[in-house]
Amino acid sequence: MPPSKRTRNRRRALQISASGSMWRWRSVCRSSPVIAPIFSDGCAASSAIARISALSATEGRAELDALAGALLDLEKKIPGEIGWVLRVDGHTDMRPINNPQFKSNWELSAARAISVVQYLMAKGVSPQHLVAAGFGEFQPIEPDKTEEAYARNRRIELKLTER
Repeated sequence: MPPSKRTRNRRRALQISASGSMWRWRSVCRSSPVIAPIFSDGCAASSAIARISALSATEGRAELDALAGALLDLEKKIPGEIGWVLRVDGHTDMRPINNPQFKSNWELSAARAISVVQYLMAKGVSPQHLVAAGFGEFQPIEPDKTEEAYARNRRIELKLTER
């Protein structure tokens, strides 16, 4: 049985609301001097991706504080019926790591993502809207073997998407 007209209208209203929130998210990312937005072609209507490159502690905190503020604002504006999450993806460069703290790049990338999630939670962002994922060295954005390429591959990617 097809959905009723009321159900279809409610879904459309939710989609419009979510779409507006995604555009607001993109605007927040664009206004940041450190976070550069990169949008996914496959799901441009329902998600936004931003990359955070290697940051100093001061720059990183300021950017994460701005991000937390934007997420807290979005939590108030996106209707509760719309399931959304900010996926925090950690990445490393291709050079192997093996030390007492991290046995692999996979562990390091997951730790990077988890540390961002924990910081956002400490700023008041709901854990129900946060996901941490580690990708290790397996999704480089720069294939070269230069210090600049390594630095670009050590990153956090943020993806605001439907749950």
